Amino acid sequence: MVGKKFKNEGSVLGAGNFYFTGQTTNQGDFGADGGGINFYDTGTPPNIMDVVSSPIHSSVTANAFAAPDTSYVSPQCNAPACRRLIVNPHLRMRLQH
Repeated sequence: MVGKKFKNEGSVLGAGNFYFTGQTTNQGDFGADGGGINFYDTGTPPNIMDVVSSPIHSSVTANAFAAPDTSYVSPQCNAPACRRLIVNPHLRMRLQH
């Protein structure tokens, strides 16, 4: 998942890579199932996200990685736009623009 601002007020479970460049906030469960989330905030805050009012599970990493190519368009219009990112389809959160 790629974006500017991120705010979790629910539950984020599963595995995948998150790449955000703006304000990031966690106010819910994040990675509580130990599924393998890597959350990279390019501002490199000391606590994985800029604002953490609910603890982030210890299994969540903050390893830097190159920004995914967001200009990719599937020739069949049915492939994922960000091929290298895998996120649980049952994800419940609010993305801010």
